[in-house]
Amino acid sequence: MTSASFLTSSSDPVALTIRKLRERYTKCDLDGEVTQALDQLVANLRSGDDRKIIVVVGESGRGKTRTIRECLLAHTDLSAMYRSFDADSPCTLRALGTRILRELGHPVARANIRDHELIERIDAVLPHSGAHVIHIDEAQHALTTDGVHTLTRVRDFWKRLVQSAHPLGLILSGMPRVQQILEEDPQLARRAIFISAKAVTQNDVGDIRSLIKNYAAEAGLEVDLTDNLAGRLIHSCAGAYGQITSLLLNAIERTLRAGQPCLGRAHFATAYAMHAGAEPDANPFIQSNWDAIDVSRMIADTLVADQTLPTTVGERKRRSKK
Repeated sequence: MTSASFLTSSSDPVALTIRKLRERYTKCDLDGEVTQALDQLVANLRSGDDRKIIVVVGESGRGKTRTIRECLLAHTDLSAMYRSFDADSPCTLRALGTRILRELGHPVARANIRDHELIERIDAVLPHSGAHVIHIDEAQHALTTDGVHTLTRVRDFWKRLVQSAHPLGLILSGMPRVQQILEEDPQLARRAIFISAKAVTQNDVGDIRSLIKNYAAEAGLEVDLTDNLAGRLIHSCAGAYGQITSLLLNAIERTLRAGQPCLGRAHFATAYAMHAGAEPDANPFIQSNWDAIDVSRMIADTLVADQTLPTTVGERKRRSKK
């Protein structure tokens, strides 16, 4: 059995349904902000404006990565002209530069290549790469040191990237520390468009109710939204949109595997208990005082939504043909 046939095997229809739902993208407020910033970036690249960096920050699980990659994929001018990758942890400046070269189709064999050589090679490769935007996710991994000299080198490297003769925009996404470090350099901050991935609040309960209904319908399920199911879902994930989507998918999978026709609070309670390790008295889907439960310690990394999207040219072409 090939890898492709393994993933698409019809022997597990529930898995196929969940996989299809994971590939589905539902726009949120962040989508509009990122799209607007991309439009401005394209205009700046064409006009020669200095603002060539987009910085998207927010706590883990707020959907930053998925939103950025979906917006890039859908953008008329950039869909075939970007490279997107996750920074390693930890990520040295040399590792970051060699990764960029590899994404541009120019792998580096030497382990002792110097900073200025990396920039020179990137400058030489860029005009032949077809790339006009580089997206570095988890950018805080390049800022793991508090050493002033090292942080200055990283900021200078980012600044130098967007000063290339080849029109190039840079997107940095990650934790709030990324914005804090950039703002310490006035020149770099002046070149940046900052976007904060905000948390979903109880004021957004109508949108989350619609999200639940739409995903359930696509899975062929009815849904019981009573007892403020949407509000409980928002609270259980501390307003992190990516985690909200992931927990919803887990609850849907449990409903399907149980052979039950209606998605309800009990399925969310089970999904939350398993992935957050919460006892019944700390489970927002069980307790009547759900909005008073402290969920900050319960949110596990396993709840973060699958944000993987094609980042290579071949993968993007295959996705666009579907």
